[in-house]
Amino acid sequence: MKKIFNGICLIFLCVAAYSQSSSFQRRALLLSKSSQVENYYSIDNDGISIYASPILKKQNKPECKVYFDEIEQFQKLISTLPADKFKEIYKNKKTNRLSQLTLSSCELTKIQKSISFHAQKPLNGIRIAIDPGHLGGTQETAKIEGKFVSVIHENTLFELIEGNLTLATALILKDSLTKLGAEVLLTRSNYGHSVFGKTFEQWLAQDLMRHLNASLKKGTISIKKYSSLLMEKDKNVIFHHFFRDLEMIERAKKINQFRPDITLIIHFNIDEINWNQYHKKIPHYPLSSHNYNMAFVGGSFLPEELSSEESRIAFLRFLITDDLDNSILLSNCFIQACEQYLKNETFKDQQPLAYIQKYSLPTSAPGVFARNLLMTRLVRGTVCYGETLYQDNWQELHLLSQKPIVMNKLAINQRLVEVAQSYLHGVLEYVRLKFNSPSFSSQSQL
Repeated sequence: MKKIFNGICLIFLCVAAYSQSSSFQRRALLLSKSSQVENYYSIDNDGISIYASPILKKQNKPECKVYFDEIEQFQKLISTLPADKFKEIYKNKKTNRLSQLTLSSCELTKIQKSISFHAQKPLNGIRIAIDPGHLGGTQETAKIEGKFVSVIHENTLFELIEGNLTLATALILKDSLTKLGAEVLLTRSNYGHSVFGKTFEQWLAQDLMRHLNASLKKGTISIKKYSSLLMEKDKNVIFHHFFRDLEMIERAKKINQFRPDITLIIHFNIDEINWNQYHKKIPHYPLSSHNYNMAFVGGSFLPEELSSEESRIAFLRFLITDDLDNSILLSNCFIQACEQYLKNETFKDQQPLAYIQKYSLPTSAPGVFARNLLMTRLVRGTVCYGETLYQDNWQELHLLSQKPIVMNKLAINQRLVEVAQSYLHGVLEYVRLKFNSPSFSSQSQL
């Protein structure tokens, strides 16, 4: 009888291990843009191994192995510890088991959320981070960013600065989310300002040397790049080869310290053909007949992107946590809300886009794609990276250029209100599905 019982237990454990392994294999497909990504990880009967290189995989020398019975503990570690502290655990893990000393030294505690929903406050207790993409501000800064749209239509000049559109949308959205009980963080709050609380020009004058020295000391730039940037006079080069990634890393750090339940990264799109004109210095874009909404979540790694330890840690996080699954659910809710409030199409391969074909993978949700963008990789938790509207579409040009009205001390453009509604109602639906909160369908919150 005892032998039969032991046999049944063994079968049960084998089935459970197979089921767990299958769920990780399913996620791995969405994380891998190329089959060569398999050279950096393996999933076997007892756990998941991450390798620093294809050679080390052949030699069966993992830099970190997480056993299936450690998954829950590792999920807490990777989701709650500061990046540098988790990195230390990751580096020392190898094929060792997590020790009680490691767990106690981290003072790992489960965070208990205080959520008390009611009809008028369906987001009570929910923490939401909003990242308004880019900087905006002046035309000069927008042109340096490559986020300035200039179109002549019917003898009228239309000019849009994406960084200003994203911030205006974020301010409208924050006001609405706060009224519904959410605690909201903005990564930047002023037009033209970065996460550092100042413009790019101010940063150049005040902080360039300090950040260069700090980056060299941390080893994030080489001495060759450091010397080159010290001598560089072209603002465009400094922006695109140093400031842009530095600033986005700081945005992600600010968001992760806030520990949000939801992160919304707001961007506006442009026809890829016209965006490519930016590099040719063409002053005015032709009009586009295309106009789609789409959203991105993490994943779709290329093999060369896994050469960095930071990327391999992110890959492991997506593999063992629910971050990717929850991000797809949130983004799907957002895309469905876009169809309702913006009335333009969801992108479903109607147009051959290089950044979709080369760098992205379709998810189970129409219009939602996995893509290894810096922000989708660095920001932990549930993330929706929205790309709404084509700014160079002739209808959107007119709508986005309409003179705003002032409401609650906010300059409100009606088209941006509709974009904010899409994010708002996407969040409400996600929270309803995820936390069983009351549904809320009032149209008067924006």
